[in-house]
Amino acid sequence: MAMTTDQHKGTWKDRLGYFWMYYKVPVILIAIGVVMAISFVHAAVTEKPSALSVMMLDVHTDAADDELSTDFMNYAGIDSGKNSVTISTTQMLTDAGSASYQMGSLAKLYTSIGTGDLDVCSMLEDDFGKYADADSFMDLRDVFTEDELNTFPALYTSEDGKVLGIYCGQMPKMQEISGYANGTGVIGIMYNTEHTDMAAEYLRYLNDNS
Repeated sequence: MAMTTDQHKGTWKDRLGYFWMYYKVPVILIAIGVVMAISFVHAAVTEKPSALSVMMLDVHTDAADDELSTDFMNYAGIDSGKNSVTISTTQMLTDAGSASYQMGSLAKLYTSIGTGDLDVCSMLEDDFGKYADADSFMDLRDVFTEDELNTFPALYTSEDGKVLGIYCGQMPKMQEISGYANGTGVIGIMYNTEHTDMAAEYLRYLNDNS
């Protein structure tokens, strides 16, 4: 729509008001696009590469996720300025207070597995068995020597002899945070992890009684 002669002669305030009246929608859309682009670039530039991602389902601990992450990073000698470690303890499957919360936890679990972002996961034994039957966990014999495996508490073994998990309730670090005090938890390494060595180091950390 073209400006009339009177509109051309109006004050800058009048001209700005006219412009906003007729073009505010595309201006807003462009502004949103610019902000989103800047946010995306900023996140891509500043986000630190993940060294490890852990999800503990139905663990019931009062320990803060950030504290757990920091403690492991100190143990493993990970530079927090260059890499990140994520340990999540808030998702629930069996003990979810509502169906919506359970579905949210499932969605996060499935997404993390599907994208390959999840490295280590613990669950109550019944849930672990379902995912183990679906080949969600790697054989720990490919990660640890037989002598190392013997240092862990009881092992979760499939019918064909694969060692897919560790009963983690008796692991020293898990006991420190009262993890799975009210149930039997099993922890394993995801089949598609991109951080096998660090995932193995996390299981060693949980089993460290120093």
